[in-house]
Amino acid sequence: AEAKKWVSMAVDAGKGAFGPESPATDDRALLELARLVGPLARDGLGNSQLAYQIWKDAAGKIKDPQMKAECEAECADIVIGDALKPDLARPLLEAASKRLPERKTGPVASRLKFVWGDYYAATGDGKAARKAYHEAEEVLGSTRTHLERTAWQGAHSRSTEDFLKDGDLERAAAEIHQWLKEFPSEKLDGYVTLLHARYWAAREMYAQAIALSEQLLAVAPDSPYADQLLLLAANCEVSRGKIDRAVATLHSILKDYPGSPLVPVVSDKIKRLESGETPKRKRRPRSKRE
Repeated sequence: AEAKKWVSMAVDAGKGAFGPESPATDDRALLELARLVGPLARDGLGNSQLAYQIWKDAAGKIKDPQMKAECEAECADIVIGDALKPDLARPLLEAASKRLPERKTGPVASRLKFVWGDYYAATGDGKAARKAYHEAEEVLGSTRTHLERTAWQGAHSRSTEDFLKDGDLERAAAEIHQWLKEFPSEKLDGYVTLLHARYWAAREMYAQAIALSEQLLAVAPDSPYADQLLLLAANCEVSRGKIDRAVATLHSILKDYPGSPLVPVVSDKIKRLESGETPKRKRRPRSKRE
């Protein structure tokens, strides 16, 4: 609680620079501030709406086209993944795309293509999403060797797992977002998506977790983590009282992934739900900061 208070104070102090009365005009300084307080609001405070407003106000104040495009891409990312309103993200993505040169490479171009991938995944266009994720990886221009990539991916994975286990959701979210910025094509494997869904479930934001399972099925239905995501989605449906949807999701695991090692668990869960038994809700583990 003490740490969150200081994070909140930092965000309040930083967001003032983007207000209409602020004398701040330096584009680079404004962008660097948005890069700092935007993630603090989204991950540190769990306040996606505030993070969106910060990036939106930054986009309105910054004049440089490419810097403005970065802010618009971040707005779109929040709209798609947190607010679950991909249709509202498309105008932002189109505006950002017009501001970047066609053959632009680097982190901003990669980020924009990645968010386009999430848009396509959220709207059910798996083919376009896979293409966008691959392009995001290509234009990033990473010079890491295969060994270095494997080491960094493993580090992100282990750190996220540990943060989720400890209930340190702020750091788990930050780790996931950094992981995807460095390795956008990881969305095609599915493990980062599974961990991201577990993060949303831990925050009791079940619709967001379920949406990620739907996105993975659109993009990579043969992912080795698809069955686990579907089971998580079913549990989320139970948690929000939608038993029929939970049972339907569980049946889809038996139908589409008959070789899954989760089949016995899924079959037993179906029987219990259909008999009227409602599993007890697990309490979220307390963060070490709490």
